[in-house]
Amino acid sequence: ATDPLEGLPVLLLLCVIAYVPKLSYNAMFGSLSKNKSGYPIDGWPLIAGISTLLKQFHPSYSKSFLAYIGQFVRVSVATCFERKQVRKDVASQLTEDLRSMLVLVNQFCDISSIPKSALHEHIPQYLMEMCSDL
Repeated sequence: ATDPLEGLPVLLLLCVIAYVPKLSYNAMFGSLSKNKSGYPIDGWPLIAGISTLLKQFHPSYSKSFLAYIGQFVRVSVATCFERKQVRKDVASQLTEDLRSMLVLVNQFCDISSIPKSALHEHIPQYLMEMCSDL
């Protein structure tokens, strides 16, 4: 028997946090694409890889991954609006990264056949709708 990899969802979250600023939503493709041609990865391969990796483990790993992403999104929103004087360029970059993260998690749920209700347990639906309008 092998030991469980309890830190896997956190490791995947850190990987996603590192790559999300390098991705932006491309409406023509309906997915995330790299900002610069020198970046090594696009959104769909990243999402498909994470989904494939998590499918090899118990479904609780995927739920933990969603919970960590939800916590990251909620903390990012709270931090952005908690500051009294947020520079406009910082706020716009945060909203772009937040939108990219929400697109990523939506596409992750689609490719992993995870119902949206499971996602809304961790990220409020109104926040998903609000960021999709940006």
